[in-house]
Amino acid sequence: MDTLHIRGLGVQINGTELYRDFDLTIRPNEKLAILGPSGCGKSTLLRVMAGLLSYQNGELVGFDDQVVRLVFQEPRLLPWKSVRDNIALGCQPFDTTKDESLNELLDLAELSSFQAHLPHQLSSGMAQRVSLLRAMVTQPDVLLLDEPFSSLDRQLRKRICQAYLNMCDRLPHALILVTHQPEEAFELADRIVVFNHRPVQIVGNRSTVDFGSLTAFMDWLDHLM
Repeated sequence: MDTLHIRGLGVQINGTELYRDFDLTIRPNEKLAILGPSGCGKSTLLRVMAGLLSYQNGELVGFDDQVVRLVFQEPRLLPWKSVRDNIALGCQPFDTTKDESLNELLDLAELSSFQAHLPHQLSSGMAQRVSLLRAMVTQPDVLLLDEPFSSLDRQLRKRICQAYLNMCDRLPHALILVTHQPEEAFELADRIVVFNHRPVQIVGNRSTVDFGSLTAFMDWLDHLM
């Protein structure tokens, strides 16, 4: 994939200005985490990038040439379809050449033995992994995650994050993650940006390798938020 650019973005919803002259660059296969106060517009930005929400000013450069997938906070699985069939929805009409990729992803996510189960037979952590696989089976160039692990406890969140990182090795892509969990951002991201209140501006922008430890990262974050 090429470098993606958001330039001069302006977004208003119901008369409220969320973004004004906002700029952001995403490098090829970069894992970017976004932190910021509730209601500032983090999820709105993902919906703009996914093409689900219109914007009034600015431009998104490079997105039209990419396969972009958005994973919501809730799994949103079809209750009458099996795990495997829910995942296959991500690449409808289904191409049988995807079978091998799907099987490999099921193994990486520890879901192979549950592929015939229906959503109501799954734990919340399993359902969220199915949602991730549905987005990843298409081999997206850009994956947008909107607080997908927020309803899970800390240990389960950690396991799913590791499963996701394993899948990233198999299917590299750019990640833009919105989260309220600093530990999750530090574990998954190469770079972390911090938003302030609307209209949004970036008040912090650092590579995670700059910190060396989670403690140093948390100290930096405390000074910004």
